[in-house]
Amino acid sequence: MAKIDRRALLLTGDIGVAMRSLALPMVVGIIFILLVDVVDTYYVGQLGTDELAAMSFAFPVISVVVNVAMGFSVGATSAVSRAIGGGDERAARRLTSHALYLAFAVVGLISTVGILTQTALFRLLGAPPELIPLLERFMTIWYAGAVFLVVPMVGNGVQRASGDTRTPALIMMIAAVLNLVLDPLLIFGAGPIPAMGLEGAAYATVLARSVTLVITLIILRRMDLLDLSRPSWRELFTSWRQVLAVGGPAALTNLMVPVAAGVMTALIARQGAEAVAGYGVATRLEGLLLMAPLAVSAAMTPLIGQNWGANNLDRVLAALRLAQRFVVAWGLGVWVFLALLGGPVIMIFTEDPAVSAAARAYFWIVPLAYGSHGLVSIAGATFNAVDRARTSTALSALRSLGLAIPLAWIGQYFFELSGIYSGIAAASVLTGLLSLRWLRSLARPPPPLPTNAAT
Repeated sequence: MAKIDRRALLLTGDIGVAMRSLALPMVVGIIFILLVDVVDTYYVGQLGTDELAAMSFAFPVISVVVNVAMGFSVGATSAVSRAIGGGDERAARRLTSHALYLAFAVVGLISTVGILTQTALFRLLGAPPELIPLLERFMTIWYAGAVFLVVPMVGNGVQRASGDTRTPALIMMIAAVLNLVLDPLLIFGAGPIPAMGLEGAAYATVLARSVTLVITLIILRRMDLLDLSRPSWRELFTSWRQVLAVGGPAALTNLMVPVAAGVMTALIARQGAEAVAGYGVATRLEGLLLMAPLAVSAAMTPLIGQNWGANNLDRVLAALRLAQRFVVAWGLGVWVFLALLGGPVIMIFTEDPAVSAAARAYFWIVPLAYGSHGLVSIAGATFNAVDRARTSTALSALRSLGLAIPLAWIGQYFFELSGIYSGIAAASVLTGLLSLRWLRSLARPPPPLPTNAAT
């Protein structure tokens, strides 16, 4: 496999150069993917406050499927990167193929259940009755095309495990460009294409992802990372155990984010639809602002995984220190940017004063904790890479469920919407400090890895 030759940089090259080579292409890809959310928000905002609020209610539900897929992607990246670090190409090929089968089946099940339960779920989230039909039409389309999202995400994770982040970035760019082109055509209509409103945004996403699905499978085949022979059940279960050892806790970790977001949405819904819409605008823009820490965190999995598999502990610790310094500096810079320019940026997406006020309040408070948020992400990626996914899950559970929700619930009684945002920020700060303490355990020598056990 030609891509496995890239491991020389990760195992012996300069740590800073290796991290940049992994992270920079991902920054570009993430920019384009997050721009899809931003552009969706922009166009849907032109339809009206109801449509914008509906998208905000749908966001945590969509995040459930996306984050399950991301969990499997992390599991595949971790398992494959350790196989590559140990020089086992056959195991890398087997793990890649079987991880795709698993992700396809699980997300298909989740989508089916989602379609059948969406009405009750949106009522539970606090969506007003008049928005339920709009939400159902939008989400039914999205659920039906979810499989087109899953396979590229897992495939891209495997490519990153080999040290190649440029190809996944290119695939993300293609998906984003297609979505950007299709969005206005399907939302507002053009020529023979009828205006579909909010449903058009869902169709644009499905069509764009279907193209990247085909591209991803072709690339994995050319990289010789697909084993199309019929596996035995024993082989499947062996591979799935390796992927799920990290992917299961990672999926659970990721699921906590939309669950917490759903609870937050329900809390904020008590302040009115405008507050929910403002929260939705702010969180969509937040993803774009945190693209660099997100890229660095994603880069840590193959970098740490390969070096952990090769027993290069000094390089693991050096990469960790470098990543931590970067995310803290980035978080401070983002808060300064939002303090100066957050208001004008928000006005691009909505002219409703109440929606703008809710979004501005978010950007004054929550970004103060972006540095700590980055520390938790770095710690989570590192623990996943070294096959300690339960520790990563514990950190995420503590931040999103154990601290953010109760602190936000308490905060709303004293400061209403600002109190909710303060609870979110405080949870990130406390968990960030704890992550620094837990990462000290990595100074111990790594245990032997069972990479070759199934081969």
